[in-house]
Amino acid sequence: DIAAVRKSLLPHFVNLARINSGDDNINAEMCVYCAYSFPAVVLLLGRDGWNGDENTPGPLKECFFLLVNGNEDSASALVPLPVKRCLASSLHTVSHILGADMVSEPD
Repeated sequence: DIAAVRKSLLPHFVNLARINSGDDNINAEMCVYCAYSFPAVVLLLGRDGWNGDENTPGPLKECFFLLVNGNEDSASALVPLPVKRCLASSLHTVSHILGADMVSEPD
């Protein structure tokens, strides 16, 4: 059930992108896992997972920007190269799933 996934699993998935374990290697590894799985989660939840309320971004959008920009709460705010590779290699897939109208919206 998609509602159950959105309610119980999606917050944990988004937290992979903002994890701060105190060990930069563990943080980087969790972000790589999140980036690698990101297209599949977008495919599962679609546009509804990307959009949020008027005042807040959707959980997938928040996760994407955390992965792209790095976690400011972490000791090392730099985005690991494997995360960049995963996101770059799947950007066309995520764009296709979300559709041209969502991808071309300024944010």
